[in-house]
Amino acid sequence: MTSFGNDFGNPNLNFNAKTQNREEKQEKLKAKKMSVQDEISAMESIWEDLCQNAGDIASPEWHKDVLKEREKNLKSGADSFLDWEDAKIKIRKRFTKNDIMTRPEKYSN
Repeated sequence: MTSFGNDFGNPNLNFNAKTQNREEKQEKLKAKKMSVQDEISAMESIWEDLCQNAGDIASPEWHKDVLKEREKNLKSGADSFLDWEDAKIKIRKRFTKNDIMTRPEKYSN
């Protein structure tokens, strides 16, 4: 199966850089005095707004390239689909909280 790594196919997205700045982001949120519930509510509001305006958001060119590559890999047999329930189990096993906290080097580039 083809692996697309932590960048989810986007050469400009660095997942690990985002997680490395987590403490900085948490400090900013603390300065705003947002509770976890407030943060979740804010994210839900943003997500709802994005969903309502999804037609106005153009898909970036790199996304088309990733989709073409994935389709090619599916047709050639180099990649396959995974049932969503199986995928969730696989993700949970790979990214357990304890594992991430005790072995951060495993998740860095």
